[in-house]
Amino acid sequence: MNKRVRTLSINEMNILISSSALISTIMLLIFLYSPFCVIAALIVYCIFFFWIFKLLWMMFYSKWILKLPGKSILRTRKLIEVHIGDLAKNEASKFLSINSKSVLVAHQLKKDAVFYSWHRSPEKYKEFFGDCADIVTVEGFERFAQLFRNKSYKPEEVEYPLTRVYVFWNKLDDHTIAKLERHVKRGRSAA
Repeated sequence: MNKRVRTLSINEMNILISSSALISTIMLLIFLYSPFCVIAALIVYCIFFFWIFKLLWMMFYSKWILKLPGKSILRTRKLIEVHIGDLAKNEASKFLSINSKSVLVAHQLKKDAVFYSWHRSPEKYKEFFGDCADIVTVEGFERFAQLFRNKSYKPEEVEYPLTRVYVFWNKLDDHTIAKLERHVKRGRSAA
């Protein structure tokens, strides 16, 4: 049995840091002459600009140096967050192909992979990955952040709940890797 894994996604961090910068700006305008508010706002702005710089660096490093598929990002030394972007607008087979390729690349790099999906049911993912992944239906702020930042999500067209799939690279067996490779090949032949 895998332990439950919970990390803040890029989308959640973007919303939190952006809203903190907005609140700091409002507080700075309201309490312009308060030294405490000025110092607090400066600290938040430093964090905001540090985050922007770090995010740009992660995007550059992931795309040009690691050559990750889609818009996937190397989040930490041990985690790749899979993002598809506009590469598979509501095309489940293409989405699964890019996801599968990203998980295979993560396995080769010896890193875990996490992705969010509404293209399959959590039961299907559990059947596909078995004990190699932690599969959770997303609720609350995590759900809001993913759907707020995802422009191709249309609730009226979705039949499955939003699911977070955290794949452990060291638990992937040969059978699961072969299934992932078939998904990648199927996606190439459909394109």
